[in-house]
Amino acid sequence: MRLLKCDIPKRHVIVFMIFLGYTNITLLHTNLSMAVVDMTTLKNISSSSGNFFEMKVDYNWTLEQKSLILGSYSYGRLLSPIGGILASKFGGSTICNVGNFAMAIITLLSPVLLNIDFTLFFIMYVVFGAFEALIITGVPEIIARWAPLEEHSRFVSFGEVGIFFGSIVSFPLSGIILGKCDWQTLFYYSGLASFIWSCLWLIVVKNEPSQDKHMSESERKYIEESINYEPTEEKLIYPWRKIATFMPLWVASLADFSILCGLIFTAVFLPQCIEDTTKTGIINTGLISTIPQICALISMPVSGCIADYIRSLKKISVTNLHRLFASISLLGASVFYAVVVLCPNFLVDIVAISLYQFFSTFIVADITVLFLDISPKYTAFFMSIVNTCAVCSGFIVPIVVEFVVTSHSLSQWNICFMIYSSMYLCVALLYLKFVSAEQLSWAISESTTDQNMEMKSNVINSTKL
Repeated sequence: MRLLKCDIPKRHVIVFMIFLGYTNITLLHTNLSMAVVDMTTLKNISSSSGNFFEMKVDYNWTLEQKSLILGSYSYGRLLSPIGGILASKFGGSTICNVGNFAMAIITLLSPVLLNIDFTLFFIMYVVFGAFEALIITGVPEIIARWAPLEEHSRFVSFGEVGIFFGSIVSFPLSGIILGKCDWQTLFYYSGLASFIWSCLWLIVVKNEPSQDKHMSESERKYIEESINYEPTEEKLIYPWRKIATFMPLWVASLADFSILCGLIFTAVFLPQCIEDTTKTGIINTGLISTIPQICALISMPVSGCIADYIRSLKKISVTNLHRLFASISLLGASVFYAVVVLCPNFLVDIVAISLYQFFSTFIVADITVLFLDISPKYTAFFMSIVNTCAVCSGFIVPIVVEFVVTSHSLSQWNICFMIYSSMYLCVALLYLKFVSAEQLSWAISESTTDQNMEMKSNVINSTKL
């Protein structure tokens, strides 16, 4: 009972749970990738006499089949807008619960599904992606209900950094498991861990502070007053024509798409780029490729703390604060990718790519905070649109690399870096031109509008007196 009465604020526990949730998703992705490699690789075993015999591969898949499986969940994530609507209707934690348990069950059933049929396995991982979309769109709704205004950036950045933490720890962890067990065990291990994690989420995370019986009344009151608390029972109306012409939504979606293109390019293709251009060896390549991920792991919490500190000073407007962080992120990414092309020095290139990764993540958390400032109750839906656009980067980046890098030469890899550098520059200019954090009349509830009118009336009356 003492643990339940500790002095840790419940909202900080929620942030930690979101961090672990993103880490869990990354681990499940990595385990699928590692399992596919292991099940499609010829293995050698030693006989009692000391001779080696080559075993048959478990699944003799073509490169196209492997790519289809590894990209399968991205197709399901295209359904993110549905998740955003469901999150607003039923609550973020509720749909995250559904997504958590469904992903755990599909992971546990993966060896069985593989033995039945390849197509069935592919379809189930498309469904896996659809349930993952519930989590990705449910988390912004949770943040909108739990994060006080002055903690928005820290809340988002400390939670989403779990993505990069998962990337750093997942590959070594999966490698250790596969070194001692077969690939089926990897699915069972990760699925069971995910199921236990889902039970923990069900117990700890609630849709909103009013549903939590284990938090202090003072903290509950502080959160609800800070976020202009609105009951989740309020029915949301979606003015589709206004949404379709809402420029900040589409420019922010383009910004998230462009940044994710670079992050995917760095995470997936940087090892191949290093190996093609430097021939450092697979072990050194893996170690070097981890450095940018560590930079991202550091930069997200740092950027969140800086953003909240600048906001607390009240020296610049909220809109200019968002534009400032977008400029640092997008222009920084553009400059450091250009440095890779202009300075053909291995050490300089690694430093430049690491700094790219550090600054590019500034905007990742800031986009969620932008929509929290515009309208907390529509944040989940807005972010579902952003995430749907961002998912497309997973399809486009491999196509660009395949089209440009035909002979794996340094000049061809440089073309890829320049493409993304130019894209960041263009998106930065659009962001500065069109993005604003001003609240929208159609995105504010009647209760909030009445409160604002009452405050204005009081100011006028006091002025007359």
